[in-house]
Amino acid sequence: MAKKEKKKVANKAVEKQVPRELSKSTIDMVVENSIALQKVVTQLASEMKSISKDVSEMLELFKEAAKSVSSEKTEAEVKKSDVDELKSKIDELIEQNKIIAKGILLLESSISPKEKYPAGY
Repeated sequence: MAKKEKKKVANKAVEKQVPRELSKSTIDMVVENSIALQKVVTQLASEMKSISKDVSEMLELFKEAAKSVSSEKTEAEVKKSDVDELKSKIDELIEQNKIIAKGILLLESSISPKEKYPAGY
């Protein structure tokens, strides 16, 4: 029976600590705190909306930057291909010039010295 008495005593102690009716000032404080909390939550929601908008704008900026970088890379590749094409054309011209120069030298060697320089010169 001693155990039951301890529980009853413990329950009575708990009941004494919890007030049965809240005072009007306590209720007013809870209402004020609730209103203040609602204001803070509203402000936080507004700021989160603003941050979300800013992040979206930043994402768009990054997308544009990525497009710009990729287009620059494409332009660099185009320039490289143009340079390679021009280089190959110049190499062809050099080879053609060598062939023409050899042909001119062969023609010159086949002409006799009298024909090369007429008497009037």
